[in-house]
Amino acid sequence: MKSMKTISYLVCAALTVMSVYANDDDVPPDQLFSPDKNFSVKMLPTPMPGVDADTYSDTLVVMAKDKVLSKQATMGYLLRAFWTADNNYVAVDNRRGNSGDYLWVFSLKNGHALRVPDDNAIQPFVDRVVKKFPECASHDFFKRLTEATSWKSPTELLVKTNISFEKIDSFFVITDTYKVEGAHLVLEADSIEKKPLKL
Repeated sequence: MKSMKTISYLVCAALTVMSVYANDDDVPPDQLFSPDKNFSVKMLPTPMPGVDADTYSDTLVVMAKDKVLSKQATMGYLLRAFWTADNNYVAVDNRRGNSGDYLWVFSLKNGHALRVPDDNAIQPFVDRVVKKFPECASHDFFKRLTEATSWKSPTELLVKTNISFEKIDSFFVITDTYKVEGAHLVLEADSIEKKPLKL
C-alpha cells in the first residue's frame, strides 16, 4: 500500500498544471489574444484600488483591442483562454493556487463576468462524487481543480473538475456542460469518472 506521502505527491501531480502554459513556454503569458487579435485578456501584476492586496495582488483585464471591457481582482497567472468562434464569450483559466477554482467566463459584448472563480464552492462537487462512489467520504476531501476545456458550441462550455480524497489511490473527473443563458451559465449535462493515480 502506498504511503500517504506518496499518495499526496501523486494527487498533486494529477491535479496541477504548473508545467503547462497557454503558449507552451516556461513562463506564463501576461496576455492572451483571440485568434483574430480583436480581443485579449491580460494579467496586470498590480492590485485593483480598494482591494486587499495580500489576497488579490493582481488584476485580470478583458479588452476589445485597446478598450477595457472588464477588470477583476485576482491573483496568480494566466494558463489559457478559450474563445467562441463568434467572439461573443471567452473562458479564462487563471491559476490561483495549488488547488481551487481557476475559471472565469466573460461576455465580450460588454465585459460582464458570467462566472467568477469560487474556491469555497467545494461541497456540491464532493457530494456528487460521494453519491456515485460510496467508497469516498466527504471528510476525506483533499483537493479540487476546476478549469475550462473547450467550447462545445458558441453557447456551450465544457468544464472539468478534478477531485481527490485522502486514503484513495484514485481521483475523480467531473465533466460539466454549461449553457449560456442570458447573463448566466446553466448546467446542461454532467458525467463523473474514476481514474487511477499513476507515477
